[in-house]
Amino acid sequence: NAIEIEWIDVDKFSKLAEPVLDQTVMSYTNPANIDKEMLKKVRKRLLETKQRLICARCGLWQQVMTPSEAYPLRCKYCKGQQITCTYEYDHDLVKIIQKKHQGKKLTPDEKKNFQKAWKVSSLLTTFGKTAQIVMAAYGVGPDTAARILKNRLEDDDDYLIKQIIIAEKTYTLTRGFWKD
Repeated sequence: NAIEIEWIDVDKFSKLAEPVLDQTVMSYTNPANIDKEMLKKVRKRLLETKQRLICARCGLWQQVMTPSEAYPLRCKYCKGQQITCTYEYDHDLVKIIQKKHQGKKLTPDEKKNFQKAWKVSSLLTTFGKTAQIVMAAYGVGPDTAARILKNRLEDDDDYLIKQIIIAEKTYTLTRGFWKD
């Protein structure tokens, strides 16, 4: 009359478990549960998000534009292609890049921001418009963007948007636990 329990490792949750998990575990997001209308709205929001693009080499060129605007990008002053992006109202990054270009000493926070900007410029150089779309997402920095871009499926735009939605949700749920 003993009950025997058998443990089975699986790669995904069963169809029976998914609705329960969706209701009880907020951090669990199944990309299959993201509908087409939500994908369409998120894609539209990302493509219409204005970002400040800045030359990471000289800091002289900057322009506010959306990911749907022209590519490839090139600085009209130094002809460099190391373009970074930040949120539309970030005026400090331009000053940091110019300070670095002039050979002045950066504070630890400025160094951190410059290194982040340089990572973003590498992503934009490698992945182009797709990287700018990912960087337009709420709470997505260069490390998360690199992971999303590295794991993306070449011709599956829906998969990319689903990964962005998951990253935004993760950020929203975990940001209260971050140091900075």
